[in-house]
Amino acid sequence: MGYTAMFSIIIPCISKRHALKTVESCRKVLNNPKEEPQFIVVIDGGNKVGTEESNGVLFRYLKGINGSYAARNEGVRFAKYNQLLFLDSDVEVLELPDIEVAKAENTLIGPLVCFDRDPEDGAERWYYQNAFKQAEFIRKYQFLPTISLFVSRKLFDSLNGFDERFVSGGDVDFGHRATAAGFGLTLDERFKVRTKLRNAQQIVKKIERQSYGQVFEMLNSEQPWRWIVLLRIGKNSLLWIQSLLFGMKRSGDFSVSHIYACRCRALTASLFLTKDRITGRATLANSREVAYERQT
Repeated sequence: MGYTAMFSIIIPCISKRHALKTVESCRKVLNNPKEEPQFIVVIDGGNKVGTEESNGVLFRYLKGINGSYAARNEGVRFAKYNQLLFLDSDVEVLELPDIEVAKAENTLIGPLVCFDRDPEDGAERWYYQNAFKQAEFIRKYQFLPTISLFVSRKLFDSLNGFDERFVSGGDVDFGHRATAAGFGLTLDERFKVRTKLRNAQQIVKKIERQSYGQVFEMLNSEQPWRWIVLLRIGKNSLLWIQSLLFGMKRSGDFSVSHIYACRCRALTASLFLTKDRITGRATLANSREVAYERQT
């Protein structure tokens, strides 16, 4: 099909192999366009630094642990088109519609997200039902996940990109800043992607990383409300402990209770990291390394 506007596809990753699978899935659904989109793969967390091009893909290597939002911003620096498509490296693109330029200029556009298999236990069912409620994310929380996100360069630059201080949750912050600036969010059901359904262990790792991310957001703020956030996290931890104690009896499935237990553990650890960070005994780099370990 012909596309009204070309776009740059930016894929942050820690594994070149996985990113290339995402690139190939895009090429399959593009149906031989007059001009192929620009593919930019930003590899974070290694020892190599620099830029190279291979098989129509621009690879940008970042040394050390910079975080996925820094990697996305770095990818935008090399983008040559005005339309940007962010994709995670474990995503397979099923349908990629022609996004109207006028719509994309002032709107964040997200896809329908499906999984590669059916859930097999309680933890997987929980993730299956809750991970990517795109319409609800827009309606209730004013954001779209960066697992797959269309945005114009104009919109992106006006918001100064993603906040690189975030370990997790930078997409929420980006959505909030976009809506506050008067931009819209929409779900385009013609745009479809598929991602892997995580198992219980992988779900726990992701939840731990997100839980740390909630606290890391606060660590970079000098606003007095950060102490209120701490109190809210403590309250939530008590609720998750209650879920651990009574969840298995109620559901008959330990895997679901285990998820709540691990989130409680992560948030409790985050409280200690918060104290160390505020008192100067921990740095943002230390915090990012902790989250990185839970991502790999």
